[in-house]
Amino acid sequence: MTDTFMASPSHMHMQMALVQAQHAWDLGEVPVGAVVVKDGEVIATGYNQPIGKHDPTAHAEIMALRAAAEILGNYRLPGCELYVTLEPCVMCAGRGGP
Repeated sequence: MTDTFMASPSHMHMQMALVQAQHAWDLGEVPVGAVVVKDGEVIATGYNQPIGKHDPTAHAEIMALRAAAEILGNYRLPGCELYVTLEPCVMCAGRGGP
């Protein structure tokens, strides 16, 4: 009998964030990736890009959140979850809550 590993949705979302971190690494950026999920579906991704974009705010979390807000047409991102490969910095953590 073989054991089959069934990854949880959270595990799969974090794996997707790690893929985003690899994109950053490949571009010479600090390897951080982020994924925004709504109702179990990934709606946006992002990776660190401050060097390439010459933008100190182009952190993975910010890139993913900006993309998600654009897709949803709502800056509050109701019902969304953010998966990030590194604990957010003070800027990205901001204030928690609406």
